[in-house]
Amino acid sequence: MKKTGFTLIELVVVIVILGVLAVTAAPRFLNLQVDAKNSALEGLKASVQAGLDMGHQKLEIHHLANEAYIRSGDDQIPIAGCETRCVFRYGYPESDYYTITTLVDGINKDYEETEDWGLTKDGEHGPLLITARSNLKYNGGKPEMINKNCYLRYTDATSTSGDYTLEVFPCE
Repeated sequence: MKKTGFTLIELVVVIVILGVLAVTAAPRFLNLQVDAKNSALEGLKASVQAGLDMGHQKLEIHHLANEAYIRSGDDQIPIAGCETRCVFRYGYPESDYYTITTLVDGINKDYEETEDWGLTKDGEHGPLLITARSNLKYNGGKPEMINKNCYLRYTDATSTSGDYTLEVFPCE
């Protein structure tokens, strides 16, 4: 007599093996999402640093990089898009919405919701926080972060040594 199909014991053994694999593999796959978000933050940090350096170099060429404070309108800022609203301190953008979004593509200007990254402030005059747009809620006013992790914090320069800070606060 020829045997066809599987016995109940064989099926139970396969289900148990698949269950053990799922329990051990699931946390690894779930953690990949956090790793991807942290990698995106590191990529954003590199883009922001490149934008800051490019803006500083343009100001350096025009002998404006050592100025404690320059803004559009009062001074000629040689950067496209900075004709009306840009503010720089010691050659680097002040921690405001408009200037940094002019130098770095992919970050929403003001309260737009079209780009991947958004901005908010840490207090009235605090550092600028850059996070994924999905981590911001827009309550008819200033955007607020939903999760208090997974963002970059930019603090503008306070001297000619270029001592701005750009810190990564990783996702958890």
